[in-house]
Amino acid sequence: MSQVIRSYRDLVVWRKGLDLIGEVDGIVESFNSYQRWSLGMHCKYLPDVKTEAALGLLNEIGRMLRSLSGRIREDALAQRRR
Repeated sequence: MSQVIRSYRDLVVWRKGLDLIGEVDGIVESFNSYQRWSLGMHCKYLPDVKTEAALGLLNEIGRMLRSLSGRIREDALAQRRR
């Protein structure tokens, strides 16, 4: 039985996004002040172990959003045809 969605907060993708924020915050907290300051320049040097969970969530959220976007487009096209 599917759940009734009353708000965006009921969406799994929303909850996964919050999980991702927590993962990224944990990664950034492990940086020293210089690393935080230069984060944009040094993203390729992030520790693999700490970023694995965040990257997994990011990929999952991306798949979910692409799927949701495709369904919305399909529904919009179907409604135009009626």
